[in-house]
Amino acid sequence: MYRGFNLEIEKSERQKFFEVTEEYLRNFESKLSNTVETVKSSLRESVEISFNDDGDIDGNELISTWFPTIDKVDVFISHSHNDSRTAKRLAIWLQEKFNLHVFLDSQVWGSADDLLKEIDNKFSHLRTGKDGTKTYSYDKRNYTTSHIHMMLVSALMEMVHKAELVIFLNTPNSIKPGDIEVRKTNSPWIFSELTIASIIEKTKPVRYSNEIYERTIKSNKYLAEVWNFNINYDVENKLSKYFPNLTLLDLEIWASKHGEIKTQQTEYIHPLDALYKIKSMNIYGDEHND
Repeated sequence: MYRGFNLEIEKSERQKFFEVTEEYLRNFESKLSNTVETVKSSLRESVEISFNDDGDIDGNELISTWFPTIDKVDVFISHSHNDSRTAKRLAIWLQEKFNLHVFLDSQVWGSADDLLKEIDNKFSHLRTGKDGTKTYSYDKRNYTTSHIHMMLVSALMEMVHKAELVIFLNTPNSIKPGDIEVRKTNSPWIFSELTIASIIEKTKPVRYSNEIYERTIKSNKYLAEVWNFNINYDVENKLSKYFPNLTLLDLEIWASKHGEIKTQQTEYIHPLDALYKIKSMNIYGDEHND
């Protein structure tokens, strides 16, 4: 990871900007579904064969099978699962406008639930009643849940590390409405992802080691869930320190400037560098420009 942004979107403006048609969205969801189904199709086989010599389930094998890392990822979108369609629209827009590789955490979330259910049916299930109601061992269920969630966090950590940019989709679904000065979230997964992004080592993109590219960049004028069991996590420090604000207007300007660069410049400029410049970030350091 190199940078993070806090993209605040109000309910009234959540869908209108990206101008992603329903057809685009259906195609994207179809591809995403195919990816998830490919992973899910190996479930029963992987549960059956993923045992080590001691007769225990091979955790590393499950992680590699169910939560495989993606080698190429430019942007990681952290979002509430109630905002999944908005996140998909943003992902499509980033891919269409800038040819960026985008990772949605919901790609692994669904797999975690499916894997947990299958493992619990196999190892935590006690009995099935006449009405079809299943009873599980409380202790075994807690044990399997802790393992699968650990695997999920490990997979998310790997993807945050691989991504250059993390965009937090800040909507009323992710941050509790009314918490202006002290922003809080009910989602342990959003809290985990923001924590990971806050503490993970920041790595400059390899392209910054190219002196010709660096001179081009510097001289380019255009680079300007609701249960009774509620827990809140304070994310104010993480957002204010590591995730400068990003607006929909910033995204519009970014797309416009990137279009100008493509038509008027012969040198290749990475689209994320244009975004950093628009937000007045020092590309080669960790501080904002004055």
